Amino acid sequence: MSYSFEKGEELYYSGNYEESFAIFKAILNDAETTSVERSDALNMLGVLLDSDPNLILDSEFQQSVKFFKRAIELNPDNLGALLNVIEGFGNSFNQHRDLELFKLAYDKLLKLSNKLSISDRKLMQNKYDLYKDIGNEIFPSE
Repeated sequence: MSYSFEKGEELYYSGNYEESFAIFKAILNDAETTSVERSDALNMLGVLLDSDPNLILDSEFQQSVKFFKRAIELNPDNLGALLNVIEGFGNSFNQHRDLELFKLAYDKLLKLSNKLSISDRKLMQNKYDLYKDIGNEIFPSE
């Protein structure tokens, strides 16, 4: 692969989102990219979109959660994408309310909990409480 994932991350951390976005799009489109590498690139595209919503290049992905969802489809063990789904869940305008995707990510992360930091576990618990609240809002008990 002629595109450097590390260079894309370096550009992201330095705040150069447009160049970083271009690198991750190139990685995604490279014929030699593995499905795990594609999954990681999709996760980073979602992170970049969260950082700068003006980066979107096509109508297929209207919000970052769609990048994370596709990343998980390619690699169900993509810890970053799973955590990003959990972190992005909520009630505000820039957060998603995809209950099914949240549950999928939450259940998978429970199985991987030995790989999570204490702060990630706390985030999961807080978001699970919100998940139950939103679920009750959408599907109130009779």
